[in-house]
Amino acid sequence: LDGNTLTLTLPPQGLAVSTAALYVADAGNHCLRRIQLLGGEIDTVLGTGLPGREVIEGATMDLRIAVNAPAAVALSGDRVYVALSGQNQIWRVDLHTRGIDILAGSGRCGVRDGAGTDCELAQPAALAMQPGQLLIADAGGNAIRQLRLADLSLTTLAGGSQYEYGSDDGNGRQARFAHPLGLAADGTTLYVADTLNNRLRAIQTRGGEVSTLPLEWRFHEPQGISFAAGALWVADRNAHEIVRVEVEQGRCTRIPVGE
Repeated sequence: LDGNTLTLTLPPQGLAVSTAALYVADAGNHCLRRIQLLGGEIDTVLGTGLPGREVIEGATMDLRIAVNAPAAVALSGDRVYVALSGQNQIWRVDLHTRGIDILAGSGRCGVRDGAGTDCELAQPAALAMQPGQLLIADAGGNAIRQLRLADLSLTTLAGGSQYEYGSDDGNGRQARFAHPLGLAADGTTLYVADTLNNRLRAIQTRGGEVSTLPLEWRFHEPQGISFAAGALWVADRNAHEIVRVEVEQGRCTRIPVGE
């Protein structure tokens, strides 16, 4: 519902903020919403409110096209990147031209590298921007993918496949994840909420080395994660709490909310 009231049938699965607006991946309503920070007005940027998987060739100017379960959103200038978990694709919306491009994913569920719609993703669930590239938590593929924006080449930065999960550290595809649902970038370090392993992981994006953060804290399926003010902020979903993680010190603090 546009206007000043936002109705969500499922919890919002991803957020990104610009100087003037908050963008919401409204997975349950199958659309991308925008909330003006100053006045609270809400409009739909992408989607119809109903699930769909329309086939488009090349770019389109129709933002009222049906999409399936947007789970994550990232911003870069006038461009909005959306992870469509329900259709295993990454789309880009140009807010200036109102154009849409399919950047990655054939629509089939899988972990296959390639370019554009010749590659495959498996339930992409989180996005993080780095200069020249978009990083993707491929939840169903137990992998972290790397989309180079210059040529839309998608590669697997770390992890296995749909059927190769675990908790091993290592380099690149030697490492294992279990349904990662959150990403946060700090320079060339990418932090991962490795949800079903109840861990936080770090990846050096220039070399692909994966390590587990040595924290004396028991997580319960961490999902949302961001980096700000020199710390990680983690939504520990099954503990119903927010945790501040000082990475260098290895110190974790529960943040009281509504108490």
